[in-house]
Amino acid sequence: MGYNILGINPNHNGSTALISDGKLVYYTEEERLSRIKYDGDPFLGMFYILNKYPIDHFVVAGTRDEFPKLEYSAYDPYAGLFSKLNKQGEISYLGHQHHRLHASCAFYNSGFKTAVSVIIDGAGTYREVEINQDIHIEGFEAESIFHCAYPTEITQLHQSLVNNKTPYAEFEGYTVGSHMTLTKCYEAVTHYLGFKFLECGKTMGLSSYGKENTKLPKLLNSNKRGSKEIFIDFIPSGAFIDQSTHSIFRKKQSSYEWHRDFNKATSLEKDIAYSIQKETQEAVGDYIQKAIDLTKENNVVVAGGYGLNCVTNYYLTKRFPKINFYFEPISHDGGTAIGAAKYCYYEKTGSTTPIPQKSIYYGKKYSKKKILKTIEKYV
Repeated sequence: MGYNILGINPNHNGSTALISDGKLVYYTEEERLSRIKYDGDPFLGMFYILNKYPIDHFVVAGTRDEFPKLEYSAYDPYAGLFSKLNKQGEISYLGHQHHRLHASCAFYNSGFKTAVSVIIDGAGTYREVEINQDIHIEGFEAESIFHCAYPTEITQLHQSLVNNKTPYAEFEGYTVGSHMTLTKCYEAVTHYLGFKFLECGKTMGLSSYGKENTKLPKLLNSNKRGSKEIFIDFIPSGAFIDQSTHSIFRKKQSSYEWHRDFNKATSLEKDIAYSIQKETQEAVGDYIQKAIDLTKENNVVVAGGYGLNCVTNYYLTKRFPKINFYFEPISHDGGTAIGAAKYCYYEKTGSTTPIPQKSIYYGKKYSKKKILKTIEKYV
C-alpha cells in the first residue's frame, strides 16, 4: 500500500478511518465492534487497523486536543496504543478544528472542486475569538459556513458560538450567545418526547404524522434560537425544557407507552415534533441562503449532526432546485475521523485531484458463507 493515514474520532460515535493515497480504504464505528451504543473510545478499531496496515500518519479528531496522560510514557491513551503497535509515524491532533473537520469530510467526499460547506451541529470545539481589542467572544461551535477548495483551503466565513452567559449578539463573521441553537432545540423536544440523547431521528420520523397546530407557540425566535418562553438557556443535566413557563412543557410525561404502541401517541406529541421539524428546516434553509449569498457557490455540502435529518435535506433540494447538494452520509462526529485523515492527505501531498466517495459500504468485508451462517443462528 501507499501512504497510509489513520484518523480517529474519540467522541460519541467513536470511529476509525484509514486513508491510503487519498482513498478511503476502511471506516468503522466502534459500536459495531464493541456492541456498545455510541461507543466513544475507538480502541478496537485502532487495534484492527494497526495490526493489518503500516501507518505513516496518525491523526486525532474529536472536539479537543488534550487527553489524560499515561503515567510512565506521558502519552495519551490513543498515542500510546499507536506507538506500541506502530513503531514510527507522525502524530497530529486536530480536535480544536471540529467543524473544519466536518467540512473537510463532506467536501473531499463530494467530488466538487469547490463548494460552500454548511455545518449544523449541537456543540463542537470550545473556541475563544478576539473580534477586536475590546471585544472577546467564546463558546461552542454550533453553525458554521466554510468555503472549500483544494488542496486545503477550508476557509471559515461565518460561525455561531454558543454559551450560557452571553446575550445574543452579532459581529462580522460571528454570532454569539443563546445556548438554544437549532440542534439543541431539536434535542430538547426529543428529550421531552422521551427519547434519548442522539435519538433525534425518532422525532424526525414522528414529525411526519403531525400537522400545523395554531395552539402551539413558535419554538424559535427571530434570531433562529429557542424561544425563551419555552426553552431555558442551559441546565447542566442536559434537560433543556423549561417545564414551568408553558403548559405544553409544564408537566413531564410519566409514561411513554406510545413508544411501544404507536396508537397511543397523542396529536400533541405528533404536532410538537412537526413544529420543531418545520421551524428548524426553514431556519437551516435560511442559513444555506446566507452561505450561497456569501460565496455565490452553486455547490453546497452539508454536515454536522443535523445533516442526518433527511426530511430537511429533501426540503432543501426542493427549496433550492438549482443548487448541487451533497449531504454527507456520515454527518455525525464519526465522519470527522475521515475529515481529519483526508485533510492530512491533501495537506501532505498538495494534491488538487478530487477523490469522491462512491459507496457508503465501509468496514470489514464478510463472505457470503459467513453471512448465511450468521443468519442461520437467528432463524
